Amino acid sequence: MPRNAIKRTLGRWLLQGRDALDNITSVFNELIKNLVQIKPNRSYPRKFTQKPHLSHAYKSGV
Repeated sequence: MPRNAIKRTLGRWLLQGRDALDNITSVFNELIKNLVQIKPNRSYPRKFTQKPHLSHAYKSGV
């Protein structure tokens, strides 16, 4: 889980009235459940490449 997602999640929990200090184990358990684990020798999707701007994409041969 990226750092920004953790910040959003913790903020949401705090706004919902969870006492983070009292329920620190449950907060960490939620974080562990939601973490994306990178495992070696696994394939990853291709990186997103932006499409060229329309003015660069279609040029006539004339």
